[in-house]
Amino acid sequence: MDAGQAAARRPANVSSDAEMTLQSPELPSTNDYQRLGVSHRVELHAGKQSRCFSAVLDGQKVVVKLTDRRLTDPAILRAKMRAVETVGGALSAVVMPIRVAGDLVQPIGEWLMTATPFVTGDRLDISTPHAGRVMGQTLARLHEVMAELPVVEIPPVAALESDLPSSEQPSSEQPSSEQPSWQLLHGDFSYKNLIASPTGLRIFDFDDCGYGPTEYDLANSLYMVLFDSEVNDSPSRYETFRPSFLGGYSHSAAKAVDAEPVDEMIRLRIAALGRWLEDLPNAPIGIQTSSPEWLETLESFVASHRWGKAP
Repeated sequence: MDAGQAAARRPANVSSDAEMTLQSPELPSTNDYQRLGVSHRVELHAGKQSRCFSAVLDGQKVVVKLTDRRLTDPAILRAKMRAVETVGGALSAVVMPIRVAGDLVQPIGEWLMTATPFVTGDRLDISTPHAGRVMGQTLARLHEVMAELPVVEIPPVAALESDLPSSEQPSSEQPSSEQPSWQLLHGDFSYKNLIASPTGLRIFDFDDCGYGPTEYDLANSLYMVLFDSEVNDSPSRYETFRPSFLGGYSHSAAKAVDAEPVDEMIRLRIAALGRWLEDLPNAPIGIQTSSPEWLETLESFVASHRWGKAP
C-alpha cells in the first residue's frame, strides 16, 4: 500500500495483512534520476515491493514510486496506469499518473518508476460513521466510471485468480456487456489509499487493480477494517464502519447492496489469505517475506474464520 501521498507516519498498531520487508535492489543513481528530469528526492515510504519518494519533476512536486521490476510485469503495470489515466480523466477524485519522459512507466535501474502529483491532506478516521459513508459514496462513483472502460489486458485481482471459473473471467476479446458481473476494480480501496484534501477525497495507488465483481471491492474494504479491528481488539471499529460504508455505497449507486454476496467475498478473501499462508512460495511478496511472528498473527486470523464465522 502506498503511504507516500500523505507522507504520514505509520501508526504503532498493526493495520494490514502484510507486515514485512523485502531485500530491495540497489536504488537508482542520481544520474539515472537526472536523465528522467527527477530531482529533490525525499523518501516517504519503503513498502513490500516498492519505495516512494517526494520529488520534483518538470517543476512540479510529485510522488515517485519505484516498484521492484523482478516482481512486476511492465506491460501489465503500464496497462493499469493507462486505465487509471482514463478513469482520472472522468473522475476528479482519482490521482492521475504523470508521464515521466513521455511514458507512464519508466525503467530505471532495477526498478520501474511511476509518478503522481503530490497531494496533501488528512487520513480519514474510520472509527467515525462519516468516514465509512464518504468512502462508500466514493467507491460507488469510482465503480460507475470504471464500468465504462473497455476490457483491457489486466488480470483479475489476486484473491480471485484461482477462485472463479475461467469462463467467468473477462477477456479482451469479449465485450464487457457480455460479462455484467465483472469490471475493473481498484483492488485495494482502503482509508490508506485515500486522502481528504482541501478539494475533496482523492484516490490513489491503483497498483492492485484488476477484474472482478464489484462486490469484491466492497468486501475487500470491509475485510481490511475487519482485520484491523480483530488484530487490534477494537470490534467497534468494524461495527461502526460496515453499515455506514455499505449505506454510503447504496446511496450513491442508487441501489441497495445485497449483503450476502459481499459476505461471501469476505470469506473468499480470508480463504485466499489461508491459501497463501499454506503455499508461501506462490503467495504475494508481502506475505512471503513476513516475519514468523506476523505469519502467526495471520494464521490466527484465518483460523478464527475457518468455520464460517460471520464477517
